[in-house]
Amino acid sequence: MTLPQSGHRATISVMGVTYELIDVPYPYVSAIYTCPCGKHAVRHAAEAGSPPPGWEEHVIDDSEQVVCPDCARRGRERRAGSTT
Repeated sequence: MTLPQSGHRATISVMGVTYELIDVPYPYVSAIYTCPCGKHAVRHAAEAGSPPPGWEEHVIDDSEQVVCPDCARRGRERRAGSTT
């Protein structure tokens, strides 16, 4: 048995999120969150509209990005180090 091909897709590049409606008998929306470091996380259905737990929204290069927990922690450490 093969999986069906994906249906409709929209990428919101400003936030690194791809929303996809899977073409199956019980369709739901999936969101793929992509951190600038390359890590991915997937959210489904009602959870698709909000970042995964631990992921944070940051402004990077004048655009809003969603970053993974590791990058968020490193960013906080970098900002804390620059204020001392």
